[in-house]
Amino acid sequence: MSSREKEQTIALSAVFQAAELVSILAKTGQVDNASLQPMLDSILMVNAASTEDVYGGQWDCQSNLALGRKISRQALGKERSSVNPDTLRYALSLIHLEHKLSKAPNMLPLIGQKIAQIEQKKAHYDSVLHENMLASISGMYQDTLSKLSFSYSSTWRQSVLTAATGGQSSSSHPNVWYSSRDVMATTWW
Repeated sequence: MSSREKEQTIALSAVFQAAELVSILAKTGQVDNASLQPMLDSILMVNAASTEDVYGGQWDCQSNLALGRKISRQALGKERSSVNPDTLRYALSLIHLEHKLSKAPNMLPLIGQKIAQIEQKKAHYDSVLHENMLASISGMYQDTLSKLSFSYSSTWRQSVLTAATGGQSSSSHPNVWYSSRDVMATTWW
C-alpha cells in the first residue's frame, strides 16, 4: 500500500468511526470512551507529522481506529448489508460537511484559534473526555461549523435527544446535543 493510500485508509476509517459513534449515541445515549477518546484527541492534533500520528502514531493508530476500520471494510466490501444505514448517512454527511468547510476558507483561522484555546484548557483536565473539554469542543463547533449551510436530519436529532434524555425535554439537557455534535465533528480537521 502506498503512503497516500495508507493516509486515505486512515482518514476513511476515522470518518466511519465518527459516524458509527454518532449512530450508537443516537440509539443508546452512550458511546465507548475507548473509541471516542482518540477521535476527540484528533481535534487537538494540528501539527502532526502524518495522518497516522493524528490518531495515536504508528503503534496505536490501528487499535484507536479499529471500529472505523471494521465498519469501512464492511461498507466497502461484501458485508455492506450489515452496516447500519444511519452510519452510512452520517459518514456521507461528514464528507459533505468537509466539502462545505473547504469552500469557507475564512473559517479555518477561527477554527485554529478555537483549537489553540481548547489546547490551553486541556492542561487543566485529566482527559479530553472531561465535561468541560467536551463543552469547549462543542462551543467551537457551534461558533464555526454549525454556521455552514448544512443541516442534520431532524429524525437523527430527535433520536439523539430521546435516547440521551430518556424522553425528557432537550432544554433540561442542553449538553446532550453537544455531545452528539462533538462526536460528529471529530473528523473535519
